[in-house]
Amino acid sequence: MRDLIGASLDTRNVLALDEPAAPTDVALSQVGARNEATVMGIYVATPALLSHYGINPAAVDPGVIFITARPGMQGTANLLMQYGNFQDNNAVSKSVPDPQIQTLASLPTSTSDPNLLVTTYAVVKLGLHTSTVAWLIQAPRALDALQVSTAARLASAAGLTIETKSDVPSLDQVRDDATAAGVLVALGVLAMTLGLIRSETAGDLQTLTATGAGGRTRSR
Repeated sequence: MRDLIGASLDTRNVLALDEPAAPTDVALSQVGARNEATVMGIYVATPALLSHYGINPAAVDPGVIFITARPGMQGTANLLMQYGNFQDNNAVSKSVPDPQIQTLASLPTSTSDPNLLVTTYAVVKLGLHTSTVAWLIQAPRALDALQVSTAARLASAAGLTIETKSDVPSLDQVRDDATAAGVLVALGVLAMTLGLIRSETAGDLQTLTATGAGGRTRSR
């Protein structure tokens, strides 16, 4: 299905996004923060994903649990990584207090893009299970409304959703306007569009900053 959607957008630039999955889901939170936020939907820093953003795996420091482009996360106090089967209320999750985080500016900064990643070192060390949950599809040119609606129809037929992103205007503004109008297809007429196809149960990446992320507590 991902290849069909890519073909409908005239591109073969399709990147699989892996995520820690049951029985080892992963969450990151700041314990004791005034506005505590829980981050889920954390992708895996696979070699293919690093290569996509021009990052040499050797640039990732040994022993690092997470890499990110989000400002302020590296060195934030009282962070707690939890992992386990979050779908089972009787399961006991494990935790890693103050996991080591490395900032890599080469990663994207938009919260829709994969910019908070668990390293392959952590996957092996903690025995995390992973699976492909999304595909990042980059089109070579601006998409028209027909292309976006066709991609959305193909995605829906496979039980997926599709999100489109453009550089202008700001992603937050575009999302607010699209939600209010109920028409995501309008994003396709803007320049340089990215589509992020994900399962319907997967939420957007939340933002966690050194101050604990404003607003209410968030979870998937």
